[in-house]
Amino acid sequence: MSERAANILIEDLDSLGPTKLSDVEKAQQKIISICKHLEESGSIVLGRGEALV
Repeated sequence: MSERAANILIEDLDSLGPTKLSDVEKAQQKIISICKHLEESGSIVLGRGEALV
Protein backbone atom coordinates (compact mmCIF):
# COMPACT_ATOMS: atom_id res chain seq x y z
CA MET A 1 0.00 0.00 0.00
CA SER A 2 1.38 3.37 -0.89
CA GLU A 3 2.07 5.92 1.81
CA ARG A 4 -0.61 8.19 0.36
CA ALA A 5 -3.22 5.42 0.40
CA ALA A 6 -2.23 4.51 3.96
CA ASN A 7 -2.67 8.12 5.08
CA ILE A 8 -6.12 8.28 3.45
CA LEU A 9 -7.12 5.04 5.18
CA ILE A 10 -5.91 6.34 8.55
CA GLU A 11 -7.87 9.57 8.07
CA ASP A 12 -11.00 7.60 7.12
CA LEU A 13 -10.67 5.37 10.18
CA ASP A 14 -10.12 8.37 12.44
CA SER A 15 -13.28 10.03 11.13
CA LEU A 16 -15.38 6.99 12.08
CA GLY A 17 -14.93 7.59 15.77
CA PRO A 18 -14.96 4.96 18.50
CA THR A 19 -16.37 1.48 17.87
CA LYS A 20 -18.42 -0.40 20.44
CA LEU A 21 -16.51 -3.25 22.06
CA SER A 22 -19.35 -5.66 21.30
CA ASP A 23 -19.07 -4.83 17.58
CA VAL A 24 -15.31 -5.44 17.68
CA GLU A 25 -15.79 -8.77 19.45
CA LYS A 26 -18.44 -9.88 16.91
CA ALA A 27 -16.12 -9.04 14.04
CA GLN A 28 -13.24 -10.91 15.69
CA GLN A 29 -15.40 -14.02 16.17
CA LYS A 30 -16.49 -13.88 12.53
CA ILE A 31 -12.85 -13.69 11.39
CA ILE A 32 -11.93 -16.63 13.63
CA SER A 33 -14.85 -18.67 12.29
CA ILE A 34 -13.87 -17.98 8.68
CA CYS A 35 -10.23 -18.86 9.38
CA LYS A 36 -11.21 -22.15 11.03
CA HIS A 37 -13.43 -23.02 8.07
CA LEU A 38 -10.62 -22.26 5.59
CA GLU A 39 -8.21 -24.36 7.65
CA GLU A 40 -10.64 -27.30 7.78
CA SER A 41 -11.10 -27.14 4.01
CA GLY A 42 -7.34 -27.15 3.50
CA SER A 43 -7.29 -23.71 1.88
CA ILE A 44 -4.94 -22.26 4.51
CA VAL A 45 -2.55 -23.53 7.17
CA LEU A 46 -2.63 -21.75 10.50
CA GLY A 47 0.40 -21.75 12.74
CA ARG A 48 -0.13 -21.78 16.48
CA GLY A 49 3.35 -20.94 17.67
CA GLU A 50 4.59 -24.37 16.70
CA ALA A 51 7.40 -24.96 14.22
CA LEU A 52 6.16 -26.25 10.88
CA VAL A 53 8.12 -29.20 9.56
